[in-house]
Amino acid sequence: MTRDIPFGWAVGITLAAILAFAIGVAGAANILPSLGSGDSIADPVSSTAWGDITGTLSAQTDLQSALDAKMASTDINTCAKLYAILGASEITGTCGDLVASVSPTFTGTPVLPSTITLGANSFIRAGAHGLTLTTSGTTDVTFPTSGTLLSTAAAVTVAQGGTGAATLTGLLQGNGTSAFTAITGTLGQMLYFNGTNTGAATSSLFIGSTNSRIGVSSTTPQRTLSVVGSVAVQEATLTDGATVTWDLSASSYARVNLTASRTLDITNAEQAIGQSVRLVVCANGAWSFTWDALIMWPGGTAPTQTATANKCDVYSGFVTNGTSTPKIFLGSVLAF
Repeated sequence: MTRDIPFGWAVGITLAAILAFAIGVAGAANILPSLGSGDSIADPVSSTAWGDITGTLSAQTDLQSALDAKMASTDINTCAKLYAILGASEITGTCGDLVASVSPTFTGTPVLPSTITLGANSFIRAGAHGLTLTTSGTTDVTFPTSGTLLSTAAAVTVAQGGTGAATLTGLLQGNGTSAFTAITGTLGQMLYFNGTNTGAATSSLFIGSTNSRIGVSSTTPQRTLSVVGSVAVQEATLTDGATVTWDLSASSYARVNLTASRTLDITNAEQAIGQSVRLVVCANGAWSFTWDALIMWPGGTAPTQTATANKCDVYSGFVTNGTSTPKIFLGSVLAF
């Protein structure tokens, strides 16, 4: 069935008007009228304007489907999920040791978390441009590609394996917790402990840099050993017994109290060559010594020892090896 379009619709007629006209004909719903010669229908696309999307987002079924296909951030919170997304062409290795096939490129400055925890045998590797660790917007540690291995704006604490000090010159000392301190000194000074596990330099004991001479309370030693001040030599007490032993390597000055006649045995005389020696012998009766054969007496005869109770004899002299065998030359002051 066909129906002619009214004459006034020949030009500029809209599709909506044609549809309304067709549907309004009884028994001819959904049937378009035929166009006569010279009649036309306007382009519906060019005459249609886009408007705003109305309704809820879920009502836009095609857009909602596209959004639903996106992966949530919680879906890549494990190493295995990251592997599934990137695939073997992008990364190799295991979840504990990812290796990217192409180094990542950052358009800005990457900021690491305030705490980085590395497991056993782990490390941070610097690339061609080095690596900068940043926390809270402040550069903490920089690993350059060459030169200084580690540079930091702040002192690395002792707990972190550092010294806790920004600059140090001299010998370093620390107590395991506080910042390190430096021990400084000058040429020839000696280092000594001035407290528990603490050191200092002193000129009281001095070594000449050119002649290796040692000075005690002197920075200009004139001999191998130069001492400014008095020297006190401790007098050792020898043990009384059938044989009294005098070890010259232990003490060149000694004293003994006899309770009976004894034999004197002198040991390590070769270690006392050139030294002065002194022996004080006290007795409570007419006791005497049988002298060691190393002792040489004036005139070749030993003096007669004091037999008076509570009196002492002093024997002094020096040790020499002028005859290739150490000898001890002694003189005496008796009964004092």
